[in-house]
Amino acid sequence: MNVRFFNLNDRLKLMDTVGNGQLDLQDVEAIFAKAQYDPGDIDYYLRNVTHYLLGLDRALQTGEEIDGPGESNLSWTMEVLKDGAVPPPRRTVRLYPKAIRKEVQALAAAGRASG
Repeated sequence: MNVRFFNLNDRLKLMDTVGNGQLDLQDVEAIFAKAQYDPGDIDYYLRNVTHYLLGLDRALQTGEEIDGPGESNLSWTMEVLKDGAVPPPRRTVRLYPKAIRKEVQALAAAGRASG
């Protein structure tokens, strides 16, 4: 699995995994405000979520809540997508803080974080 880093705009960043398909898992992407989260913490988070997916015996659902990096208060949400925001095309789970939901949805509508 590889982890990549992208700038979506001046405020929001995206990090994702590529290669989880080799484990028959969805890749994972996280959209976050760089001012609030350290990219190193997001990298660790993506790897932990992938590990979580390995042991999961059910399909994830859009709208489920999940702990954010270093958190335990279900402050993030997920979307299950056919494709991620950036190539290559692949099944993806998008994670982001609930507090930035409208901003993420606006980016997706504009094609900047489409899925």
